[in-house]
Amino acid sequence: MRMGSRISCVAVALAAFGAVASDARAAYFGNGATGFGGPIGNGTLDITSDGTNLTITLDQAASLNDVLVLYIDSVAGGFANTSSLIDATDGGRRAVSGFDGTNRTQVNFAAGFTADFGLNIASGYTALFDLESGPTHTFVSGATATGTDPRVVTLPLSAIGNPAAFNFVGTYISDSAFRSNESFGANTAGGSNPGGTGSLTFTESLAFPIAVVPEPTAVGVIGLGLLGAAMRRRRQA
Repeated sequence: MRMGSRISCVAVALAAFGAVASDARAAYFGNGATGFGGPIGNGTLDITSDGTNLTITLDQAASLNDVLVLYIDSVAGGFANTSSLIDATDGGRRAVSGFDGTNRTQVNFAAGFTADFGLNIASGYTALFDLESGPTHTFVSGATATGTDPRVVTLPLSAIGNPAAFNFVGTYISDSAFRSNESFGANTAGGSNPGGTGSLTFTESLAFPIAVVPEPTAVGVIGLGLLGAAMRRRRQA
């Protein structure tokens, strides 16, 4: 068998098999709570990745009058709860910290989840913060947003450490740090809002893979079979 023919068989087989990773996409549903009217509890979050950027589409079920904070676990280390977050410099930072300078509404994350970043999504602004236990969260540039309903956020993966995958949860809170029971990811708040001094405990986190490798198609399996047969014939020759 000529070398050129063997390379062609390899190319055909790999192309048919789908060996190159494709874009990843997943949809997530709110927890069904309606403490702030249900925009997050009855909303959906759609996330896609092309391997370089994330696109996060929030399709809220009602007006987004407050702030959705997505806590992201994508690198080593992080926070098991928000008890040490004290940055209350502005509304976005108060929402991430759950702290208004005096009162705290604490988030406790599920076992194994440690938050590294806080992504604020609101009708008027979007910001990504590298969480810090000191007086100031580090602002991370790169998050951009368009539209209000749905709100579409684009974020480079490099901004959250270029992870192979990440976990997240979302909590809905006012920019004065008064927390709703609405979330992405199940929590123990029940029908009551934690408010400005209560706590919210997540019982799970949500996972997103950056890229997936497609399942082999029937054509791919045939292609690999042809490749194997060609290689056997070459050895016998």
